Amino acid sequence: MEPVAADAKICGSCRGAYYDWKKRNPDFDGILSRIDGEMSYDDGDNCDMDTSANDSSSALYGEDSGNDTNVDDSLNEPNEPYCDSVTHGENGFITLSMNCTISSHRKCCVCQQYIVRNSLTVPSNDRSLIWLMKNVFIPERARYCTEHILNGQLNVDAINQIKPSIVQVMKFSASDVQLLIDQWQIHFQQQKRFNFDDTRSVSGDECKVLTSLTKVQFEDLVWQISKSGIRNSSNRSIRTAVAVLLCKLRFAMSNTPLTVLFQLPDKRTVSRCIESARTALINEFVPKNLGFAHIGRNDIIHQHTSTLAQYLLCENEPNTAIVVIDSTYIYIQKSRNNEFQRESFNLYKKRSLLKPMLIVSTTGYIIACIGPFLSNYSNNDASIMQNILHRNTD
Repeated sequence: MEPVAADAKICGSCRGAYYDWKKRNPDFDGILSRIDGEMSYDDGDNCDMDTSANDSSSALYGEDSGNDTNVDDSLNEPNEPYCDSVTHGENGFITLSMNCTISSHRKCCVCQQYIVRNSLTVPSNDRSLIWLMKNVFIPERARYCTEHILNGQLNVDAINQIKPSIVQVMKFSASDVQLLIDQWQIHFQQQKRFNFDDTRSVSGDECKVLTSLTKVQFEDLVWQISKSGIRNSSNRSIRTAVAVLLCKLRFAMSNTPLTVLFQLPDKRTVSRCIESARTALINEFVPKNLGFAHIGRNDIIHQHTSTLAQYLLCENEPNTAIVVIDSTYIYIQKSRNNEFQRESFNLYKKRSLLKPMLIVSTTGYIIACIGPFLSNYSNNDASIMQNILHRNTD
Protein backbone atom coordinates (compact mmCIF):
# COMPACT_ATOMS: atom_id res chain seq x y z
CA MET A 1 0.00 0.00 0.00
CA GLU A 2 1.44 3.34 -1.04
CA PRO A 3 0.46 6.47 0.87
CA VAL A 4 -0.98 9.43 -1.00
CA ALA A 5 1.48 12.25 -1.46
CA ALA A 6 0.80 15.45 0.43
CA ASP A 7 0.65 17.53 -2.76
CA ALA A 8 -1.67 15.11 -4.61
CA LYS A 9 -5.19 16.19 -5.57
CA ILE A 10 -8.31 14.08 -5.13
CA CYS A 11 -11.65 14.94 -6.68
CA GLY A 12 -14.73 15.40 -4.54
CA SER A 13 -16.45 12.31 -5.92
CA CYS A 14 -13.57 9.99 -5.02
CA ARG A 15 -13.27 11.49 -1.56
CA GLY A 16 -17.00 11.16 -0.96
CA ALA A 17 -16.97 7.55 -2.18
CA TYR A 18 -14.02 6.78 0.14
CA TYR A 19 -15.74 8.29 3.19
CA ASP A 20 -18.94 6.42 2.36
CA TRP A 21 -16.99 3.16 2.10
CA LYS A 22 -15.34 3.81 5.48
CA LYS A 23 -18.74 4.31 7.12
CA ARG A 24 -20.08 1.07 5.67
CA ASN A 25 -16.97 -0.94 6.62
CA PRO A 26 -15.87 0.12 10.13
CA ASP A 27 -13.75 -3.03 10.59
CA PHE A 28 -11.64 -2.30 7.53
CA ASP A 29 -11.40 1.31 8.66
CA GLY A 30 -9.74 0.16 11.89
CA ILE A 31 -7.35 -2.10 9.99
CA LEU A 32 -6.35 0.72 7.65
CA SER A 33 -5.79 3.06 10.59
CA ARG A 34 -3.57 0.46 12.26
CA ILE A 35 -1.58 -0.06 9.05
CA ASP A 36 -1.10 3.70 8.68
CA GLY A 37 0.05 3.91 12.28
CA GLU A 38 2.53 1.09 11.87
CA MET A 39 3.89 2.65 8.68
CA SER A 40 4.37 5.99 10.39
CA TYR A 41 6.03 4.21 13.32
CA ASP A 42 8.41 2.33 11.00
CA ASP A 43 9.42 5.55 9.27
CA GLY A 44 10.29 7.27 12.55
CA ASP A 45 12.02 4.31 14.17
CA ASN A 46 15.82 4.50 14.06
CA CYS A 47 16.46 1.47 16.25
CA ASP A 48 17.85 -1.84 15.02
CA MET A 49 16.20 -5.25 15.15
CA ASP A 50 17.66 -6.15 18.56
CA THR A 51 16.28 -3.03 20.17
CA SER A 52 12.87 -3.70 18.63
CA ALA A 53 12.99 -7.25 19.96
CA ASN A 54 13.90 -6.04 23.45
CA ASP A 55 11.09 -3.49 23.33
CA SER A 56 8.58 -6.11 22.29
CA SER A 57 9.78 -8.55 24.98
CA SER A 58 9.61 -5.86 27.65
CA ALA A 59 6.09 -5.05 26.50
CA LEU A 60 5.15 -8.71 26.89
CA TYR A 61 6.41 -8.73 30.47
CA GLY A 62 4.61 -5.53 31.38
CA GLU A 63 7.67 -3.26 31.49
CA ASP A 64 7.20 0.36 30.46
CA SER A 65 8.92 1.63 27.40
CA GLY A 66 9.06 5.03 25.79
CA ASN A 67 8.87 3.52 22.34
CA ASP A 68 5.60 1.79 23.25
CA THR A 69 4.12 5.14 24.11
CA ASN A 70 5.11 6.42 20.69
CA VAL A 71 3.55 3.38 19.07
CA ASP A 72 0.26 3.92 20.89
CA ASP A 73 0.18 7.57 19.86
CA SER A 74 0.78 6.67 16.25
CA LEU A 75 -1.96 4.05 16.34
CA ASN A 76 -4.53 6.31 17.95
CA GLU A 77 -3.74 9.37 15.84
CA PRO A 78 -2.65 8.29 12.36
CA ASN A 79 -1.35 10.95 10.05
CA GLU A 80 -3.77 10.79 7.12
CA PRO A 81 -3.03 13.32 4.38
CA TYR A 82 -6.06 15.40 3.42
CA CYS A 83 -6.00 16.75 -0.11
CA ASP A 84 -8.53 19.46 -0.78
CA SER A 85 -9.99 19.83 -4.27
CA VAL A 86 -10.13 23.62 -3.82
CA THR A 87 -6.92 25.52 -4.44
CA HIS A 88 -6.78 29.24 -3.78
CA GLY A 89 -5.05 30.93 -6.65
CA GLU A 90 -3.77 34.40 -7.18
CA ASN A 91 -5.51 37.50 -8.50
CA GLY A 92 -8.93 36.46 -7.19
CA PHE A 93 -9.16 33.06 -8.95
CA ILE A 94 -9.87 29.69 -7.40
CA THR A 95 -9.09 26.30 -8.93
CA LEU A 96 -11.59 23.45 -8.62
CA SER A 97 -11.39 19.82 -9.66
CA MET A 98 -14.71 19.37 -11.47
CA ASN A 99 -16.53 16.26 -12.64
CA CYS A 100 -17.19 17.24 -16.26
CA THR A 101 -19.07 15.71 -19.14
CA ILE A 102 -17.77 15.58 -22.67
CA SER A 103 -17.84 18.81 -24.67
CA SER A 104 -18.07 18.09 -28.37
CA HIS A 105 -20.15 18.98 -31.40
CA ARG A 106 -20.15 15.36 -32.53
CA LYS A 107 -21.04 13.57 -29.28
CA CYS A 108 -24.01 14.06 -26.99
CA CYS A 109 -23.11 14.99 -23.42
CA VAL A 110 -26.10 13.01 -22.10
CA CYS A 111 -25.92 9.62 -23.83
CA GLN A 112 -22.28 10.05 -24.97
CA GLN A 113 -23.20 8.76 -28.42
CA TYR A 114 -22.43 10.31 -31.78
CA ILE A 115 -25.09 12.82 -32.78
CA VAL A 116 -26.95 11.54 -35.83
CA ARG A 117 -29.67 14.15 -36.23
CA ASN A 118 -30.13 17.67 -34.91
CA SER A 119 -28.53 18.82 -31.69
CA LEU A 120 -28.75 21.83 -29.39
CA THR A 121 -26.41 23.58 -27.00
CA VAL A 122 -27.18 22.96 -23.33
CA PRO A 123 -28.72 26.15 -21.87
CA SER A 124 -27.27 27.74 -18.77
CA ASN A 125 -30.33 26.90 -16.63
CA ASP A 126 -29.96 23.18 -17.28
CA ARG A 127 -26.20 23.35 -16.71
CA SER A 128 -26.70 24.98 -13.32
CA LEU A 129 -29.43 22.49 -12.41
CA ILE A 130 -27.26 19.48 -13.26
CA TRP A 131 -24.35 20.89 -11.28
CA LEU A 132 -26.61 21.51 -8.31
CA MET A 133 -28.36 18.13 -8.43
CA LYS A 134 -25.60 15.72 -9.50
CA ASN A 135 -22.31 17.60 -8.95
CA VAL A 136 -21.54 17.24 -12.66
CA PHE A 137 -20.37 20.27 -14.61
CA ILE A 138 -21.45 20.59 -18.26
CA PRO A 139 -19.13 22.84 -20.29
CA GLU A 140 -20.61 25.77 -22.15
CA ARG A 141 -20.16 24.34 -25.65
CA ALA A 142 -21.55 20.90 -24.84
CA ARG A 143 -24.44 19.70 -26.99
CA TYR A 144 -27.17 17.11 -26.64
CA CYS A 145 -29.61 15.27 -28.88
CA THR A 146 -33.07 16.69 -29.41
CA GLU A 147 -34.66 13.46 -28.14
CA HIS A 148 -33.58 14.37 -24.59
CA ILE A 149 -35.70 17.55 -24.61
CA LEU A 150 -39.26 17.95 -23.35
CA ASN A 151 -40.87 21.40 -23.53
CA GLY A 152 -37.49 23.03 -24.09
CA GLN A 153 -35.88 21.37 -21.04
CA LEU A 154 -33.99 18.21 -20.24
CA ASN A 155 -36.40 15.43 -19.32
CA VAL A 156 -36.07 13.31 -16.19
CA ASP A 157 -34.58 10.31 -18.00
CA ALA A 158 -31.87 12.49 -19.52
CA ILE A 159 -30.97 13.96 -16.13
CA ASN A 160 -30.64 10.49 -14.62
CA GLN A 161 -28.51 9.39 -17.58
CA ILE A 162 -25.93 12.17 -17.27
CA LYS A 163 -22.63 11.06 -15.75
CA PRO A 164 -19.12 12.54 -15.66
CA SER A 165 -16.57 11.40 -18.19
CA ILE A 166 -13.46 13.29 -17.05
CA VAL A 167 -12.13 15.27 -14.09
CA GLN A 168 -10.85 18.67 -15.14
CA VAL A 169 -9.12 21.40 -13.17
CA MET A 170 -10.94 24.66 -13.86
CA LYS A 171 -10.41 28.25 -12.76
CA PHE A 172 -13.27 30.41 -11.54
CA SER A 173 -13.17 34.11 -10.84
CA ALA A 174 -15.18 35.92 -8.20
CA SER A 175 -17.70 37.07 -10.82
CA ASP A 176 -18.20 33.48 -12.02
CA VAL A 177 -18.91 32.28 -8.49
CA GLN A 178 -21.31 35.17 -7.91
CA LEU A 179 -23.11 34.35 -11.17
CA LEU A 180 -23.53 30.72 -10.12
CA ILE A 181 -24.90 31.76 -6.74
CA ASP A 182 -27.38 34.10 -8.43
CA GLN A 183 -28.54 31.34 -10.79
CA TRP A 184 -29.06 28.91 -7.91
CA GLN A 185 -30.96 31.56 -5.99
CA ILE A 186 -33.26 32.18 -8.96
CA HIS A 187 -33.75 28.43 -9.33
CA PHE A 188 -34.85 28.02 -5.72
CA GLN A 189 -37.11 31.08 -5.88
CA GLN A 190 -38.91 29.61 -8.88
CA GLN A 191 -39.57 26.34 -7.10
CA LYS A 192 -43.23 25.72 -6.30
CA ARG A 193 -45.00 23.03 -4.38
CA PHE A 194 -46.62 21.70 -7.54
CA ASN A 195 -45.04 23.30 -10.58
CA PHE A 196 -46.72 21.81 -13.64
CA ASP A 197 -44.79 24.17 -15.92
CA ASP A 198 -41.64 22.15 -15.21
CA THR A 199 -42.25 18.52 -16.11
CA ARG A 200 -39.30 17.46 -13.93
CA SER A 201 -40.68 18.87 -10.67
CA VAL A 202 -43.88 16.77 -10.63
CA SER A 203 -43.52 13.01 -10.56
CA GLY A 204 -45.89 10.59 -12.24
CA ASP A 205 -47.47 9.55 -8.94
CA GLU A 206 -48.07 13.16 -7.89
CA CYS A 207 -49.66 13.96 -11.24
CA LYS A 208 -51.89 10.89 -10.95
CA VAL A 209 -53.02 11.78 -7.43
CA LEU A 210 -53.72 15.46 -8.13
CA THR A 211 -55.29 15.27 -11.58
CA SER A 212 -56.30 11.57 -11.91
CA LEU A 213 -54.30 11.57 -15.18
CA THR A 214 -50.90 10.19 -16.00
CA LYS A 215 -48.20 12.55 -17.20
CA VAL A 216 -48.66 11.37 -20.79
CA GLN A 217 -52.42 11.92 -20.61
CA PHE A 218 -51.92 15.33 -19.02
CA GLU A 219 -49.51 16.37 -21.78
CA ASP A 220 -51.99 15.23 -24.43
CA LEU A 221 -54.83 17.16 -22.77
CA VAL A 222 -52.75 20.35 -22.58
CA TRP A 223 -51.74 19.94 -26.22
CA GLN A 224 -55.39 19.68 -27.29
CA ILE A 225 -56.52 22.62 -25.16
CA SER A 226 -53.69 24.84 -26.40
CA LYS A 227 -55.40 24.88 -29.81
CA SER A 228 -58.28 26.90 -28.35
CA GLY A 229 -58.27 30.57 -27.41
CA ILE A 230 -56.64 30.09 -24.00
CA ARG A 231 -53.33 31.90 -23.55
CA ASN A 232 -50.57 32.17 -20.97
CA SER A 233 -50.86 35.09 -18.56
CA SER A 234 -48.60 36.76 -16.04
CA ASN A 235 -50.14 34.82 -13.14
CA ARG A 236 -50.52 31.36 -14.63
CA SER A 237 -49.75 29.24 -17.66
CA ILE A 238 -52.03 26.96 -19.66
CA ARG A 239 -50.64 23.93 -17.86
CA THR A 240 -51.27 25.47 -14.44
CA ALA A 241 -54.85 26.41 -15.37
CA VAL A 242 -55.61 22.86 -16.51
CA ALA A 243 -54.03 21.40 -13.36
CA VAL A 244 -56.06 23.72 -11.12
CA LEU A 245 -59.31 22.73 -12.85
CA LEU A 246 -58.59 18.99 -12.65
CA CYS A 247 -57.59 19.28 -8.99
CA LYS A 248 -60.80 21.22 -8.31
CA LEU A 249 -62.91 18.53 -9.98
CA ARG A 250 -61.12 15.68 -8.23
CA PHE A 251 -61.07 16.92 -4.63
CA ALA A 252 -63.87 19.55 -4.66
CA MET A 253 -61.56 22.00 -2.88
CA SER A 254 -62.37 25.61 -2.26
CA ASN A 255 -60.27 28.26 -3.96
CA THR A 256 -58.25 29.08 -0.84
CA PRO A 257 -56.40 25.71 -0.61
CA LEU A 258 -55.79 25.81 -4.36
CA THR A 259 -54.22 29.24 -3.94
CA VAL A 260 -51.77 27.79 -1.42
CA LEU A 261 -51.01 24.60 -3.37
CA PHE A 262 -50.29 26.29 -6.68
CA GLN A 263 -48.91 29.52 -5.14
CA LEU A 264 -51.27 31.82 -6.99
CA PRO A 265 -51.80 35.45 -5.89
CA ASP A 266 -55.40 35.23 -4.64
CA LYS A 267 -58.74 33.45 -4.93
CA ARG A 268 -59.85 35.56 -7.88
CA THR A 269 -56.88 34.34 -9.87
CA VAL A 270 -57.93 30.76 -9.12
CA SER A 271 -61.47 31.53 -10.29
CA ARG A 272 -60.19 33.01 -13.54
CA CYS A 273 -57.92 29.98 -14.05
CA ILE A 274 -60.82 27.58 -13.61
CA GLU A 275 -63.08 29.60 -15.90
CA SER A 276 -60.46 29.83 -18.66
CA ALA A 277 -59.66 26.11 -18.51
CA ARG A 278 -63.35 25.16 -18.39
CA THR A 279 -64.15 27.29 -21.44
CA ALA A 280 -61.22 25.81 -23.35
CA LEU A 281 -62.33 22.27 -22.47
CA ILE A 282 -65.89 22.91 -23.62
CA ASN A 283 -64.82 24.53 -26.89
CA GLU A 284 -61.99 22.20 -27.90
CA PHE A 285 -61.97 18.94 -25.93
CA VAL A 286 -65.60 18.06 -25.18
CA PRO A 287 -66.98 18.13 -28.78
CA LYS A 288 -64.26 15.70 -29.89
CA ASN A 289 -64.59 13.27 -26.98
CA LEU A 290 -68.19 13.43 -25.72
CA GLY A 291 -71.61 13.46 -27.38
CA PHE A 292 -73.31 11.52 -30.15
CA ALA A 293 -71.44 13.45 -32.83
CA HIS A 294 -67.92 12.43 -31.78
CA ILE A 295 -68.31 8.72 -32.60
CA GLY A 296 -70.15 6.73 -35.25
CA ARG A 297 -72.55 3.84 -34.88
CA ASN A 298 -70.22 1.35 -36.57
CA ASP A 299 -67.39 2.31 -34.21
CA ILE A 300 -69.60 1.53 -31.22
CA ILE A 301 -70.58 -1.85 -32.67
CA HIS A 302 -67.11 -3.02 -33.70
CA GLN A 303 -64.87 -1.35 -31.09
CA HIS A 304 -66.96 -0.74 -27.96
CA THR A 305 -69.30 -3.73 -27.70
CA SER A 306 -68.35 -6.68 -25.53
CA THR A 307 -68.57 -10.21 -26.88
CA LEU A 308 -70.81 -11.42 -24.03
CA ALA A 309 -73.36 -8.64 -24.53
CA GLN A 310 -73.44 -9.24 -28.26
CA TYR A 311 -73.95 -12.98 -27.71
CA LEU A 312 -76.75 -12.55 -25.15
CA LEU A 313 -78.69 -9.65 -26.66
CA CYS A 314 -78.21 -9.81 -30.42
CA GLU A 315 -76.85 -13.18 -31.43
CA ASN A 316 -78.71 -13.27 -34.74
CA GLU A 317 -78.27 -9.54 -35.46
CA PRO A 318 -74.58 -8.66 -35.14
CA ASN A 319 -75.10 -5.22 -36.66
CA THR A 320 -76.96 -3.91 -33.60
CA ALA A 321 -75.65 -1.14 -31.35
CA ILE A 322 -76.05 -1.85 -27.63
CA VAL A 323 -75.96 1.01 -25.12
CA VAL A 324 -76.58 1.26 -21.38
CA ILE A 325 -78.43 4.31 -20.04
CA ASP A 326 -78.41 5.13 -16.35
CA SER A 327 -78.30 8.19 -14.14
CA THR A 328 -75.72 9.00 -11.50
CA TYR A 329 -75.44 11.50 -8.65
CA ILE A 330 -73.50 14.71 -8.19
CA TYR A 331 -73.74 15.88 -4.59
CA ILE A 332 -74.05 19.63 -4.07
CA GLN A 333 -74.30 21.96 -1.11
CA LYS A 334 -77.59 23.15 0.27
CA SER A 335 -78.82 26.15 -1.68
CA ARG A 336 -80.11 29.38 -0.19
CA ASN A 337 -82.78 29.48 -2.87
CA ASN A 338 -85.75 27.72 -1.29
CA GLU A 339 -87.34 26.67 -4.59
CA PHE A 340 -84.11 25.22 -5.99
CA GLN A 341 -83.40 23.53 -2.67
CA ARG A 342 -86.76 21.73 -2.73
CA GLU A 343 -86.26 20.61 -6.35
CA SER A 344 -82.67 19.41 -5.82
CA PHE A 345 -83.31 17.53 -2.56
CA ASN A 346 -83.47 13.76 -3.04
CA LEU A 347 -85.75 11.90 -0.64
CA TYR A 348 -83.97 8.59 -1.24
CA LYS A 349 -80.45 9.86 -0.50
CA LYS A 350 -81.60 12.52 1.98
CA ARG A 351 -79.20 14.98 0.38
CA SER A 352 -79.13 17.74 -2.21
CA LEU A 353 -77.88 16.43 -5.54
CA LEU A 354 -78.18 16.62 -9.31
CA LYS A 355 -78.66 13.71 -11.71
CA PRO A 356 -76.75 13.53 -15.01
CA MET A 357 -77.81 10.77 -17.39
CA LEU A 358 -74.92 8.74 -18.81
CA ILE A 359 -75.11 6.80 -22.06
CA VAL A 360 -72.30 4.23 -22.24
CA SER A 361 -71.42 1.16 -24.26
CA THR A 362 -71.15 -2.35 -22.87
CA THR A 363 -67.37 -1.91 -22.49
CA GLY A 364 -67.80 1.18 -20.31
CA TYR A 365 -66.99 3.74 -23.01
CA ILE A 366 -68.90 6.97 -22.28
CA ILE A 367 -70.79 7.99 -25.40
CA ALA A 368 -72.72 10.98 -24.07
CA CYS A 369 -73.72 12.71 -20.86
CA ILE A 370 -77.10 14.46 -20.79
CA GLY A 371 -78.10 16.87 -18.08
CA PRO A 372 -77.76 17.44 -15.20
CA PHE A 373 -81.38 17.14 -14.07
CA LEU A 374 -83.05 17.99 -10.80
CA SER A 375 -83.52 15.16 -8.31
CA ASN A 376 -87.03 15.71 -6.99
CA TYR A 377 -89.82 13.13 -7.21
CA SER A 378 -90.85 14.09 -10.77
CA ASN A 379 -87.38 13.48 -12.27
CA ASN A 380 -86.97 9.74 -12.11
CA ASP A 381 -85.00 7.76 -14.68
CA ALA A 382 -88.07 7.08 -16.84
CA SER A 383 -89.07 10.74 -17.08
CA ILE A 384 -85.47 11.77 -17.79
CA MET A 385 -85.25 9.13 -20.54
CA GLN A 386 -88.48 10.39 -22.06
CA ASN A 387 -87.13 13.93 -21.98
CA ILE A 388 -83.95 12.82 -23.77
CA LEU A 389 -85.88 11.05 -26.53
CA HIS A 390 -88.22 13.97 -27.17
CA ARG A 391 -86.01 17.03 -26.62
CA ASN A 392 -82.42 16.01 -27.17
CA THR A 393 -80.98 17.61 -30.31
CA ASP A 394 -77.37 16.40 -29.99
